[in-house]
Amino acid sequence: MSAIEIIENFEGASIGKHHIRDDKVFATLREEPLVKKDGIVHDYNWHFVFGLRNNSNHSKEIEIFINCDRKNNLQYKSYILGQQNADLDFYPLTNIEAYTDTFKKYYIKVVLSEKETLYISNTFFRSLKLLYNTFGNLSKNLYCTKEPYGKSFEGRDLLAYVYSDGEISNNYKPTFVITSGFHPMEADTFATEAIMEKLNINESKSLLKYFNFIIIPIVNPDGFSHGYNGCNVKGINLYWDFKEKDKTNAPEAYYLWRYFLKMLPSIYLDFHSYTFQLHRKKASPYIKPLFFYRGEEVKNLVNTINKELISLHNGNYVSGDLTYAPSTLSYKLTDKFNTITYAKYHLHIMGGKEEFKNKGVNIVKKISQRLITNNLHDKNKILAYPHGHVRSNIKDIIRRKLKILWIFKIKVLIKRILFKI
Repeated sequence: MSAIEIIENFEGASIGKHHIRDDKVFATLREEPLVKKDGIVHDYNWHFVFGLRNNSNHSKEIEIFINCDRKNNLQYKSYILGQQNADLDFYPLTNIEAYTDTFKKYYIKVVLSEKETLYISNTFFRSLKLLYNTFGNLSKNLYCTKEPYGKSFEGRDLLAYVYSDGEISNNYKPTFVITSGFHPMEADTFATEAIMEKLNINESKSLLKYFNFIIIPIVNPDGFSHGYNGCNVKGINLYWDFKEKDKTNAPEAYYLWRYFLKMLPSIYLDFHSYTFQLHRKKASPYIKPLFFYRGEEVKNLVNTINKELISLHNGNYVSGDLTYAPSTLSYKLTDKFNTITYAKYHLHIMGGKEEFKNKGVNIVKKISQRLITNNLHDKNKILAYPHGHVRSNIKDIIRRKLKILWIFKIKVLIKRILFKI
């Protein structure tokens, strides 16, 4: 038996090729398919989760090199998390030496005592077992109903947690849908966990006078089980390539879309998280152009919410092509229903678990309060005809179609032609 052992036989493990030489571990990040959609390439090969065991009878100082063979030129201190039990929440490791280029290279020096096991990651790893227990316990509430809406490719239940004081299909209240877990390694489930905790408190029941809430914390359960960064078990990135018609390869998208056809979301919030980017990225929402929405009242509301959310993040937000990519769920929801969407909504692990959870709750509170203040707590005032009363403006219809045609068709074609030349 080797003095140092790499552990990768647990649910959610993610590590590429690796070998051990003396007290040094050399490893690569595990690779998943690149996402090529809407003329944009997305790389999700960023995270690692694996265990180290010291099998010797004395402590060992172990050096770990990920995607590199020396620590030179790794100038940024890395945020590394760990845990002795892979089915518990990870915590920041403060007694180690760790550096990164904030992309794909890492150097980590850790001391393990005799027979000690430590699981390490560059994100807040949360196992599927932990999440099932967490959300299962939170669902034991008078106002919460656990609702399976389909099955994943590997047969796992796709679960929604519904908070309402009546049958959703029979009431006028806007339905506020909140998701996480499209990309398993991003720890965004802290936000949905915190929101369910808040909804379980009596003082928050007043929100159910105005809204129905649907929380879907684990959109991609197979991805969690296999330790994937961004894709489902068939290699499809469900966020950037939401294949709602592909029951065979993307049942997670297929069933979610059919569930939304039934529930008619008025507001949609999809949490994600920055992790390895450290200082290069800030917590912030995706803000898409107002002309993607129908109805002046809805546009004015969205404009006000946008300003409040941007203020919440000290002026940080993401705009541009990514915010309305036509293959995403958020684009399709607004296009069909006029759903007010904030997807993606990035938080950041650097603030720690509690700040992550507090921001998730505050975001929902701000959006909810603004709808109440603007007297838009009737779904018919938000949803587009025939799902609600809001009518389309021909000028905006043309503008939307031309924007999508130019950005995602003509510009993409021009780039391909120029590339060949």
